[in-house]
Amino acid sequence: MVMSEQQRWQLRVGRAYDGSGAPATRDVLVTIDGERIAEVRPATGEDVPHLPQATVLPGLLDLHVHLNMRGDGQPLESINSVSDGVLGLRSYAAASAYLRHGVTTVLDLGSRDTTVLDLGEALEEGTLVGPTVLASGPPVTRTGGHMWVMNGEADGADGVRRAVRERAKAGAAAIKLVATGGATRNSSWFQPAYTEEEMRAAVVEAHAIGLPVAAHCTNSEGTAMAVRAGVDLLVHAFLYDADGTYRFRPELAEAIAERGTWVNPTLYTVESRIQRARELSELRQLTASERAQLDADLRGLDERRDMTARLHAMGVPFVMGSDGGFTEVRHGTTAREAAALTAAGLSPVAALAAATGAAAGVLGRDDLGTLRAGARADLLLVGGDPGTDIDQLTNVVAVVKSGRLVHATDDARQVLDPHGVLRRW
Repeated sequence: MVMSEQQRWQLRVGRAYDGSGAPATRDVLVTIDGERIAEVRPATGEDVPHLPQATVLPGLLDLHVHLNMRGDGQPLESINSVSDGVLGLRSYAAASAYLRHGVTTVLDLGSRDTTVLDLGEALEEGTLVGPTVLASGPPVTRTGGHMWVMNGEADGADGVRRAVRERAKAGAAAIKLVATGGATRNSSWFQPAYTEEEMRAAVVEAHAIGLPVAAHCTNSEGTAMAVRAGVDLLVHAFLYDADGTYRFRPELAEAIAERGTWVNPTLYTVESRIQRARELSELRQLTASERAQLDADLRGLDERRDMTARLHAMGVPFVMGSDGGFTEVRHGTTAREAAALTAAGLSPVAALAAATGAAAGVLGRDDLGTLRAGARADLLLVGGDPGTDIDQLTNVVAVVKSGRLVHATDDARQVLDPHGVLRRW
């Protein structure tokens, strides 16, 4: 982001997590110089703004959001009823919600045309205030495939290669490849959408340009094909057979682990629907179809937790992605996905790493997701210790974006900036 002046300031906190998955360091002093972290070291009694109960960690990264959508249960096709202008404004409001909750970088994995790519450019040049917004642009999907309404259809190896080049030309930070069907009408969750040749063509082209590939995978066959094709990130990575039966496949899990392919299991998407159904049941009796959907979601959550736990035990690396905006997932609820990962067996520290250093690794960004000298000064301060209680991620005390204090509780602002001299947006 463009900044007109440099400013050096310091803060001292009770503990820090550096984004690597290492344990917390106690009593830490962080020095910020302009947009960058100048120094991170143990405090030695310095008389600087001090929040002894707080924890500092790198600003969170959410690698799976849909800023065009509102997380209100509306079908994907609903975006066709509004203009690009409305989608742009809606996307900005959504991005702002993430920043308030300590998510300083998001990767949008599916938006119509250039609506979110344009938003990311406006934020980067300083026209608007918000998190870093990176985007894939329209997902690369077969004709009539999942998410086709975002105008990214491509067929055949040559067509897929051209689509990847077009996304790169438009400024995409990653390629979203829709490897299987999904929730879009007339597509099947349990069937691959592309041939392995088409998937490999997309991956080879993207990697030649220097872009990672995130593949939407909701069945075992499509997931296996995407892994063999060399995708970088499996979104969902559901292990369902063609008939919709959940069956964990150890040989596929071994292949994912051996290749080091990252996985974003999107557990909170199911939890959010369950939560919404239970809230509705307190107001009125659920209809038969609503009850059936709730039962299916309860089974699905158990299956996906089992999948995540077993993948984790086999050494598969995880990254944070909330699927924010889709179905019932409200924007800014990234911390709930972190909690869902811990419920599936990851330690709180591992969940923190998934939302910081590991996520930055997918993007190839060594200036994000880390607490070290030279990194971008994107920081999240929370009131307790999320390394022992992951729910502390929702206890946001302050957010620093590119060296600027963009959000703070009244008490924290009084400590960090009692005279109102720090740069604000």
